[in-house]
Amino acid sequence: MLLLTLLSGSEKEQDLNDKLQETLHRLMQARIDKNESEKETRFKECLQNLKQIYPGFHGRLADLCKPTQRKYDLAISIVLGRNIDAVVVDNEKTAMDCIQYMRDQRAGHATFIPLDTIVAPVVEDRFRTFAKGAKLAVDVLEYEDQYERALMYACGNALVCDNLAIAKHICYERNQEVKAVTLDGTVIHKNGLITGGEGVSAAKQWEERELEGTQTKLSGIRDELTHLNNHIASEDIPYQQAKDELQRQHQTIAELEDHIIRIEDEVFSDFCSRIQVTNIREYESSQVRGAQELREKQLNLTTQRSKVENQLLFERQQLEELQQRFSRLEQTLAADASEIESKNVEKEEYLGKLQKIQDNMTKMENQVSELKAKEEAQEKLVEEQRKSLSQKGQEVDKMMKVVTDMETAIEKLHAERMSIFRKCKLEEINIPLNQGSMEDVPMDDSEDNSEAMDLDEPSQMSTQMSVLSSNWSIAVDYSALSRNLKDNDDSSIEEEFQTNIRDLSEQLDKMAPNLKAVDRLEGVENRLKDTEDQFEKARKTAKRAKEKFNTVKQKRYNLFMDAYNHISEKIDQVYKDLTKSANHPLGGTAYLSLEDNEEPYLEGIRYHAMPPMKRFRDMEQLSGGEKTMAALALLFAIHSYHPSPFFVLDEVDAALDNANVSKIATYIREHSSDKFQFIVISLKSMLYQKAESLVGIYRDQEINSSRVLTLAVSKNTYALKGLYGYKTPLSD
Repeated sequence: MLLLTLLSGSEKEQDLNDKLQETLHRLMQARIDKNESEKETRFKECLQNLKQIYPGFHGRLADLCKPTQRKYDLAISIVLGRNIDAVVVDNEKTAMDCIQYMRDQRAGHATFIPLDTIVAPVVEDRFRTFAKGAKLAVDVLEYEDQYERALMYACGNALVCDNLAIAKHICYERNQEVKAVTLDGTVIHKNGLITGGEGVSAAKQWEERELEGTQTKLSGIRDELTHLNNHIASEDIPYQQAKDELQRQHQTIAELEDHIIRIEDEVFSDFCSRIQVTNIREYESSQVRGAQELREKQLNLTTQRSKVENQLLFERQQLEELQQRFSRLEQTLAADASEIESKNVEKEEYLGKLQKIQDNMTKMENQVSELKAKEEAQEKLVEEQRKSLSQKGQEVDKMMKVVTDMETAIEKLHAERMSIFRKCKLEEINIPLNQGSMEDVPMDDSEDNSEAMDLDEPSQMSTQMSVLSSNWSIAVDYSALSRNLKDNDDSSIEEEFQTNIRDLSEQLDKMAPNLKAVDRLEGVENRLKDTEDQFEKARKTAKRAKEKFNTVKQKRYNLFMDAYNHISEKIDQVYKDLTKSANHPLGGTAYLSLEDNEEPYLEGIRYHAMPPMKRFRDMEQLSGGEKTMAALALLFAIHSYHPSPFFVLDEVDAALDNANVSKIATYIREHSSDKFQFIVISLKSMLYQKAESLVGIYRDQEINSSRVLTLAVSKNTYALKGLYGYKTPLSD
C-alpha cells in the first residue's frame, strides 16, 4: 500500500512539474504592465471595499464577462469602449451610495450601470444570421443571465466580423447602419466612417484577468507540490525500514518454500516412482493443466453458444424492424406518389398562370413602350409648341413696336391739324366746313381731352383718345377743291399755297389796316407761338419718355426671356439626371410655363415636376423628398445661367432617403470641378463617402471652445472619425 502511494505521488509530481513548465512558458509570453500606477491601485482597492460594503455591488463589466475565444478579446474591448470599466450595481440607490463613497475617499470617478433602470436597446435577431463570418457582440461573450441587460446596453447591435471585407459588405454594400468591429481592431461606425488602431490597451484587461487566474492556480500547485515533497520526506525513513523488512520476509519465505519442497519429495517419492514422474509438483501441474484446459473449452463453447443465440435474436429483431420500415416506406412512397401527382397538377396550373402573367407582362411592357414613345413625342410637341409660342411672342412685340410708331405719326399729324385750325381761328380765316364751326376749335390744350397725354395710362389707349377725340366736332368741306388737288399729295402744292398766302398778306399790308387789329393780331400770334412751342416741347418730352420707357421695358423683357428660356431648356435635363436610376433610366419630367406671355415679369411662373412613373400632380401634393428633388433641379438650372465658383448646400438631404442622397452625391461629383466647387453641410454618411475632403467642427471641453478637423479623402477611401458629433461640408 505504501508503494502504491509513493508511485502515485511520483506521477502527480511529474504532472505538476509539466503544468508548472507550461504555466511558466505562458507567463514568459504574456505582456503585462507590472508598474501599475498608484491611482489604479487605489481604484481597485476602492472597488474591493465597495464590494464588501454594498451587497448590490457586482463589479466592473470587464470582470463579469469574458469572450468565448481568445481571438475576440480585442474586438470585444473595442465594442465595450468606455463601458469596459463601468461598474454594475443592482439599483440606482446603490450607484448613488457608491459615488458618494468614492467622492469621500477621493478615489477617482467611475461609470455605474444600474440594472433596474438601465434602458437597453433591442437586439435585432436578423443580425445573428445576416452574413457568414459576422456575429453579434453579445453572442461571443460568456456571462451570467442577471448581467444580460448591462451587456446589451454596452454592446447594442454591434457586430464582430472576421475581417474587414465582411464588415464593408455589411455596412456599404448592404447599407446597414450598424457598428462593425473586425478581429484586428478596425471599426466601421454607423455613419460609415472607419477607424483603426484602438483598444490595444483595453484588450490587456482580458490578459490580466487570465494572468491573475493562472497565477492563482500556479500558487495552488506550488503549495500542493511543497506539501507532497514534505510528505515524501517524512515518509522516506518508514519506507526504507519497511523495504528492509520486506526483503527479510522474502528471504524467510524462500527458505520455507525450499524446506516444503524437500518434505514433499520425501513423502511422495514412492508415488512418483510408480507413476514415473519426477516429483509431485509435476504431477499436480499436469493434472491441473488438463482440468483447466477442459474448463476453458467448456467456457468457450458456452460463450460461443450464447453469442450465436444473441446474434440470432438480434437478426430476428433486425428483420422485424426492416419489415416494419419497408412497410412504412411503401406507405410513404405511395403517399409521395399521390403527392407528386397532385403537385404536378398544381405545377401545370401554375405554369399556365405564369404563362398568362408573362403574356400580360409582355403586353404591358409593349404598352409601356408605346406610352413612353407617345410621351416622348408629346414632350417634343410641347417643346416645339413652347418654342413656337416664344417666336409668336417676339413677332407680337415687333408688331406692337410698328403700331407704336404709327400711332406716333398719327399724333404728329393730329397736332399739325390742330395747329392749322388754331391759326385759322386766330387769323379769322374762313374754312368751308360740313360740320361745326371755328368756334369749336379749342385754343388751349386744357380744353382738349386731358387723358390723351396721361403717360401713366397704356400708350394705345392714350393714342386712340388723342386721335379720335371729337369734342370740337369739325368736318372740313373739300368739295371746292379740284380732283387733282384731292388726289395729289405732293408737297409742292403746299408750297404753292404758302406762296400765294404770303403774296396776299403783302397785298393786305399795303392796304390801310386797322392798327388796333394789327396789335391784337401780333399779341395773339405771340401767344400762339408760345403755346405751340410749349406744346411741341411737351410732345417731344412725352415722346422721349415714352421711348425710354419702351426701351427699358423691352430690355427688361429680353433679359427676363433670356434667363427664362435658358432655365426652361435646362431644368428638364437636370431633373432627369437627378431622378433617373437603373429601374427608371429616363428619369422624371419637369418644365416651366408663364402666366403672362406679354409681360411675364409682372405675373408668376408655374413649375411642374413629375417623378418617374407617376402621374401629373400639383407641386403641393408631392412628398417632402420629391419637393426637395424638384427644388434642387430648379436651383441647379437657375445656377447654370450665370454660374458662380462656389455652391453652398445646407442639409438639403434632411428629407431624402439613401437612394436620393446617393443620386445627389453622384450629380455633385459629376459636375464639380476647379471652377465650380460644392460646399455641402450634411449628416448623411452617403455624402461623406464621395467627398474630396472633410471638415469637422467639435467642442474642446478643456478650453470650452470649438475646434476644426480637416481630412483629405480620395474617391475610394473613407474618413477617420476623430470627433464626437459634427456637421461635415464637402469642398476642395
